[in-house]
Amino acid sequence: MSTKIFPWRLIQQHFPILKETFQYPRRISVLFIPLILIALGITANEIVKKDNREISVGVIVLLSLVFLSSYNRTIRLNSFYTVNTFMLNTEENHRQIAAVRSKNPGELFVKKIITEPDYLPKYKNISSRKAIRVYSKTLKDSNSRFKHKVLSKGRLEISWKGKSLKEITLPLVIYKRSQLILNGKQVGNAHKNAVGMPRVKQLVGKNVAILSFKTSFLFKMLVTIAILSWIIISVSGISFTIKERRNGKSEVL
Repeated sequence: MSTKIFPWRLIQQHFPILKETFQYPRRISVLFIPLILIALGITANEIVKKDNREISVGVIVLLSLVFLSSYNRTIRLNSFYTVNTFMLNTEENHRQIAAVRSKNPGELFVKKIITEPDYLPKYKNISSRKAIRVYSKTLKDSNSRFKHKVLSKGRLEISWKGKSLKEITLPLVIYKRSQLILNGKQVGNAHKNAVGMPRVKQLVGKNVAILSFKTSFLFKMLVTIAILSWIIISVSGISFTIKERRNGKSEVL
């Protein structure tokens, strides 16, 4: 399924939504890599049990080299496709690549290099490429105008000075459970563009908008259950180990 043998192109023609929801089929390879490692370990263990140790060592080394070579090739191919296929050949993307490869990766944020966004909401039926253009254009126009500040509890604050009473598009993305407070008042149903960036009416002078995300009760409950489960498993494991050791000492006595 993660190779070209599987007819992904044909399937995506019948189910176009997969082009956006399931972007890279080769990611499935992550599932079988641990299985390959286990298989190598089992194979090596069985070979070592044989009498001829020279052949055993040779086969183990050969298997390891084959696996490392194929895995290294996979990484190189992924890098090639990421840089040459999914990233457009533009000056901005070249600057982005240079910033990532530099000794100071922070340049990516200091220089405000626009990256292609992931997981944007879609409020209108437009192509992904057009959604990226809408998002990038709004951010480019707002880089020098808005000041950003990260607040407690994952909130984001942006401030700017308005010269007149008019509607503007904020460089923020609104999701289903997002909450936006503009100049101390909560914004109800703000008009949003195709990718969820709100359009609001600014005041003359300083304006402040705070974006937060309200986590659902179900999500909090699931996280709590997950944490409690790990605690129970850990305590049970420790208790089982202690009991086994005590039983072992009793049998020795």
